Amino acid sequence: MLTHRQSNSIDDSIYVVGCIDDNYVQHLAVTFVSLLENVGSRCVSFFVVGDDLSLANQERLVATVAKYDAVVEFLSGDFTQFDACRMDGHMSRASYLRLLVAELLPGHVHKFIYLDSDVVVEVDITTLWDIDLSDYTLAAVLDHEIANRLEILTGAADSDYFNSGVLLVNLDRWRDDCVSSAISDCLQSRGSELLFADQDVLNLVFRDRWLPLDSGWNYIYSLNSDVEGVPDGHRLPKIIHFAGPHKPWRALRYHPMRQRYFHYLELTEWRGYRPQLTIEDCRDSMKIHAKKTCPSGYAMVKNILVNERLWGKRLSMWFCRMLDIRNPL
Repeated sequence: MLTHRQSNSIDDSIYVVGCIDDNYVQHLAVTFVSLLENVGSRCVSFFVVGDDLSLANQERLVATVAKYDAVVEFLSGDFTQFDACRMDGHMSRASYLRLLVAELLPGHVHKFIYLDSDVVVEVDITTLWDIDLSDYTLAAVLDHEIANRLEILTGAADSDYFNSGVLLVNLDRWRDDCVSSAISDCLQSRGSELLFADQDVLNLVFRDRWLPLDSGWNYIYSLNSDVEGVPDGHRLPKIIHFAGPHKPWRALRYHPMRQRYFHYLELTEWRGYRPQLTIEDCRDSMKIHAKKTCPSGYAMVKNILVNERLWGKRLSMWFCRMLDIRNPL
């Protein structure tokens, strides 16, 4: 285990958690640096739950945050329990790691902020940290794009669904309420239904028992038309979440704030990286633009291709394989 220590008291620290494999370590470095560049006088201690994270990448992440005299500690556990979970498209075993965070963190941690590795922090995170969470276990931002997801999962239309990319967690209540046990039960009983991996699990477990945060704490481009097309940094949200297909490190991906990622990238050990055009980028760009310009036509063609593939039509099989189309919905 690699750790960079600072002299400040851990009792004054803001604890921040990220969960990754080697594919996302560069992007988590950007997340951490963006937070450190904007934090005030408070100390920050990072915990990283890594799935087979290479020693070289651990060292580069340590070197990145060491410039800010921050702490990073790498945690590991038994992740094989997730091997039977649903994994397709963007989901991997790393998508489920945050469900184990509470079991892996040391006893002196009573509260933490979880951040996805595709976010950029643009304000002092202390403001989020200081939100009173004494009556709740978890605080998050409403996910407007799939707001009806809990209705699909439970049949109830009166429950809000949150995005799990930014979470403020009361770890004491989590432990007292045996949330880890509830998560395990949910994975076993509903594993095949989990289209959005850990996010579905957390929403099922915390249904109607979470504190809503201001939407600026988890800004997702496709959800916030009021700040679309503002690439020059004005009216920046508190935390930019590059959720969905518009990843700034991918070629042919438009996001009005993608340069914020590259701004912080140059302050990491991965400085100098530039996207390389691949066949996958071209394919995904075609799908994104088709879905955006004619969503009904895209859905119809997709359903036809998938259904014909299931009937054994070779041409449809080829198109589905080339365009990476798996399911009708």
